[in-house]
Amino acid sequence: MKEYDLIAGYKKDFTTKTGKNLKITVCSRWESACQLPIQIEMPIVINMILDAADWSWEQVFTESRRSQFIFRRGLIYFIMVKAGYSLLKLAGYTGKEHTTIINSYRKFENQLESEPLTSIVLLEIMEFIEKNHTYYLDK
Repeated sequence: MKEYDLIAGYKKDFTTKTGKNLKITVCSRWESACQLPIQIEMPIVINMILDAADWSWEQVFTESRRSQFIFRRGLIYFIMVKAGYSLLKLAGYTGKEHTTIINSYRKFENQLESEPLTSIVLLEIMEFIEKNHTYYLDK
């Protein structure tokens, strides 16, 4: 069965049972992996990522072009963009240009495809967010 047929079947069943329409789109593995459990404010999500990786703001959002800092920024930008946060709001919050964020995001995305450890780090951080997000909301 093709994806289109499978989605059409779900939509038809949902409409028949509820009388409401349903929108379903196919997403990449990483879009799915980076979905947050609930809508959370941007600063809280960034703080969770920093805590999960045991990084400080200064260890990520420095002007340094060393690979470790580029990786850290790329990871945060990737998660934030895939979770649906606006590039412009992300740029404003982090003090970076939106084009810089796009470039960093793309570099990280390429690393996901070429370096297996990158995906492990990403999935571990998303697991941390899933398990701990309620603690951050209570602060």
